[in-house]
Amino acid sequence: MTERNFALQWIVEKSWDHFIASVPTCWRLNRITAKTLFDDAETWDRYDPGVQHTFGHCLSFFIEKEMLPLFCINADKAGARVYVPLPMKDMLCL
Repeated sequence: MTERNFALQWIVEKSWDHFIASVPTCWRLNRITAKTLFDDAETWDRYDPGVQHTFGHCLSFFIEKEMLPLFCINADKAGARVYVPLPMKDMLCL
C-alpha cells in the first residue's frame, strides 16, 4: 500500500467502500476519524483492533493520494488522526 505499511486487499476494499460512502455526509461532523467515517459503529466494533488500525492507515493513504477530500489537522501528533473536509482547511489557523 505504501512504503511504510501493508494492508490485505480485502481491508483496503472494505475501508474504501465505507469511507467513500460516508464522505458526502461527513460535512456535519466536526471531528472526523477513521471510526466516525466508517459510519457504522456496530460494524466497526466487529473488527479486531489490528484491523481497525489498518483501516486508519488506509484512510491516511486515501487522503495522502488525494482520493478523498479531507485534510489531517494533527498529522504531527501521536494517536488517532483527526480530519476536516478540505473546504474547511482554509478556515483553520495552523
